[in-house]
Amino acid sequence: MENFDDFSFVANEFSNGFGDFDSFPPLWFKIIFGAVFLLIAGTILYSIISRAKDRSKPVIPVRAKVVEKRTDVHGHDHSWTTYYATFELENGTRMELELPDNKAGFIIKGDEGILSFQGKLFVSFQVQQKAFNAEKDIWNQ
Repeated sequence: MENFDDFSFVANEFSNGFGDFDSFPPLWFKIIFGAVFLLIAGTILYSIISRAKDRSKPVIPVRAKVVEKRTDVHGHDHSWTTYYATFELENGTRMELELPDNKAGFIIKGDEGILSFQGKLFVSFQVQQKAFNAEKDIWNQ
C-alpha cells in the first residue's frame, strides 16, 4: 500500500510558478507587480520627456480668440479640476490648451487677444478685446 502522508509529489508536480509553495510572493504576483510598475514608471517618464521637449521650444505669440472652455473633474472623495480652453488662431486652426488654475477664471469664451504658447503648453493670454457680457450690461444700465 502506498503512503499518502507525504504530499511532496503533489507540490513538485504543480510548482510551475503559479502554485509554487516554497516561494513568496509567487511568480505570477511578481510578473503583475513588475508590469504595473513599468507602466507607471513609463507614464511618468513620458510626461517628463514631453514637458521637457515643450519647454525647449520657442514661445510663440499669436492673435487668437477663445472659442470654448471646458473642465475635467477627477476623483471621488478628493477631487481636482483641470481647465481647458480652445483657442482659434488667426489662420483658422484651433488649439486646446490646459490652463493653470489661477488663469482659468480670467479667460472668457469670446475673448480676443495674444496667446503665447510653448509647444503644447499654455504660457499666457493677454486680452485685447473682452467678450460681450450681456448680464453685466443689463445691471449697469
